[in-house]
Amino acid sequence: MTETIKDIWGSITNNINSRLASPFFGAFLVSWVLCNWDKLALLFFGMQSVDSRISVFQDSIAWISIGHENSVSTIWWPLAISSIYMFLSPYLHIAIQQVQKHSAGLRYSLTVDQDVDKEDARGRLVKAKAKANLQNKVAEDEVRAEIENSVAETKKLQEDAAAAEARKNLIQEKYLEAKEKVKELKLANEVLARKEAKKLQDAEKATFAFDLSKAEHENELLTLRLPLAYQYMNTLSDSLNDDEKRYSLFHLSEIIAATFGYQSFEQLIKDESFTAKNIKKIKYLSYDSETLFDCLNNIIESENEEDYDSSWLFEHIQMTLDQYSLQLQDIDSVAERAIEELWDAGLIDDFMNNDSVSSETSITNVDCFDQLDDLETKSHRWVKNEGLYISYSCTLSGDNHPDKPFSGNSVHIDFEVKHALVIGEAGLSTFELHDVNARLEDYSDGSDWDFSGTNPVPASADAEF
Repeated sequence: MTETIKDIWGSITNNINSRLASPFFGAFLVSWVLCNWDKLALLFFGMQSVDSRISVFQDSIAWISIGHENSVSTIWWPLAISSIYMFLSPYLHIAIQQVQKHSAGLRYSLTVDQDVDKEDARGRLVKAKAKANLQNKVAEDEVRAEIENSVAETKKLQEDAAAAEARKNLIQEKYLEAKEKVKELKLANEVLARKEAKKLQDAEKATFAFDLSKAEHENELLTLRLPLAYQYMNTLSDSLNDDEKRYSLFHLSEIIAATFGYQSFEQLIKDESFTAKNIKKIKYLSYDSETLFDCLNNIIESENEEDYDSSWLFEHIQMTLDQYSLQLQDIDSVAERAIEELWDAGLIDDFMNNDSVSSETSITNVDCFDQLDDLETKSHRWVKNEGLYISYSCTLSGDNHPDKPFSGNSVHIDFEVKHALVIGEAGLSTFELHDVNARLEDYSDGSDWDFSGTNPVPASADAEF
């Protein structure tokens, strides 16, 4: 809003200035004022009221026709005077210039002579100033050179002093550093000596503590394993008492050691794996007939037993183990009975998670393998300190997808399981898959296929459908 008012006011003032600057308008305005000065005087300086003065002024300048008496002073005289001024003033000005021409020439010549004299004086002044400036410059250059030389010498002296101070400080620092290093080395040597002494002391303490801990651990293990072994010995002794037979503690311990696959009772006591926790892990308690019965015969001979043989003693061992849900079986019997565990173990899921099997099943057109057939034992082997390895074979099959061409619906699997030792050379754990090999059934023989339908299928599979 303020900017708009400023623009309007600027436009008005510019318009007025342009009118006042016009020669005719200015002359007319001055002529009008001269012709009507009395009316303006009464308007601005009259003794009457403002309304009266304005009314008188309006009446004095008002005119109805060109011949009205007020038009003479308000229009005709100002117009005539301004016109005369506009047309006669240029000629009057020229006449005045003609009269003043001679005097103007004399004034100009005088002005020129004065300017020439001024320029001559100014030239002498400039020359004098130039000489003075040159002398000043030379003097300044000399003074500047002296100052620069003095500053350079002062700077050099300061630099030499600073360099000397720096060398002095450097030497002082090196001396202090060397002194500090000597002190640090001395302290380090003392600390190192104390550390070495403490290390030797700690090593001796650690060795003593280790030996003590080892002895306590071995004693604790013996304390834990001995009651467990004694429990079996006591149960066996009660069983023998039923037949009015009493065996020595030594022979009872040897029988229990041989039962769990140890060569001596001392070996059983020192074995850290002989614990109640590991006994619970036993799935099969196996034995080697020759080794076990040789031990039992030697014990019977040592006891001077004439009425009974090793079979009788074996039965008592078996009855003892029955009370702890254990059963002695030779290795061949374990290999034959272990297959029963496989039927209930969910082998299909284990096989499908195996890379060898999944790579073969992926190229068939079976949606889901859910049938396990022809599971049979092939062989077994005993590996000392490891356990029993049993090899099996089976067939994994499923239903064909009806919308896919037949590409096989069964996979033959050869696999080996391991029953690891958990106690001695007799206690075997449950099985774990050790090695798995799979191959797709071979349908390369054309006589085995039925081509009667749109999708060829094996003759046996077609018969089933």
